[in-house]
Amino acid sequence: MSFAGSPRRPAGRCRLIAAGLVGLGCAATGAVAAADPSISILTTLPQPMMANLGDEYRSIRLGADRDAFERAVEALGEHHDIDFHDMPLREAVALIADKAGIAIGFDHESLDDSGLDVDEASVTGRFQDASLRAVLRELLRDVDLAIVFRNERLVVTTADEAGRHAVTFFYPVLAGTDVDEFAALIERTVAPESWDTVGGPGAIMPVPGQMGTGLVIRQTEAVHEEITGLVAGLDAALWSADEVDDGVVPLFVRAYAVPDPVVREKAAERLADICNAALPHGADPEAAVEVVGESLVVRSKSRPFQVMAAQVLASLQGVDAILVEDEPADPADPEAAPDEDHATRYRKTAWPAAPSGGR
Repeated sequence: MSFAGSPRRPAGRCRLIAAGLVGLGCAATGAVAAADPSISILTTLPQPMMANLGDEYRSIRLGADRDAFERAVEALGEHHDIDFHDMPLREAVALIADKAGIAIGFDHESLDDSGLDVDEASVTGRFQDASLRAVLRELLRDVDLAIVFRNERLVVTTADEAGRHAVTFFYPVLAGTDVDEFAALIERTVAPESWDTVGGPGAIMPVPGQMGTGLVIRQTEAVHEEITGLVAGLDAALWSADEVDDGVVPLFVRAYAVPDPVVREKAAERLADICNAALPHGADPEAAVEVVGESLVVRSKSRPFQVMAAQVLASLQGVDAILVEDEPADPADPEAAPDEDHATRYRKTAWPAAPSGGR
């Protein structure tokens, strides 16, 4: 996949060529048998995205070192009280690594070029109930250093070198989100001078619509941290299900327009079972799905359940965006139509059929 300079464009049809398969067809996916020993499969419906079914939002590092990276991030998320007083930087980093139970190395070539001696440079600071990640970042910032993840371990390097170290992450979004608007929000609010749209090195692309909904972003570790903070903050504001003081757990209630009466009735009968059976965690036996007019109302205390329900409904209807019912224009009059300027519309996916014998 090309990133730098590649324009974002709406996802079109996606063909998968499977060599050696002859005369096979699949009506559910619009498969068309080819004349030679291959088959062209035209995916016609967006599929449920399983990447963001946790109780908290998380981006996903793409690459062979993903598991090692996530273990390091989890370890650095632990909170501690730590005091440093004129401690050599090498010892301070070693102390943090020991508390986290991970290895942290040094990019000696870049550090030597910068003239910084990690045994001579000293750090001072007092941190109470702070994450090890925050402590490490603060200590390194004071001496113009940064942390990157390279060869399955964290490495201390210069800020300039870290700025040249780009990595790729996937940011999932809920079905119905306009990924172009999401991308524009990120580009305008996080390191706006660093994106390829204005001549910078960072790149942002939507994933193919048939794979799910989200963005693939190539950026520096520091910019990814800012993006994750932005998106996770928005996510927390929109998906807050913490228990309130009186012990009541609020329910998420979402309404989806489902114009097709057959789909609407079948979904009302089976949606809760489908979602609960598919979820390794976050299932909600008490979730309720009911028909209200031409809409389905989904009630659940579980965020993963709501995420799965939204994406299953999108897949069943073959849409690339789903309508979440708007508030009435006049709250005092529930029958009032929503404001047309703010109404969200769903769009039918309209990909052309694969040509007979095409590849």
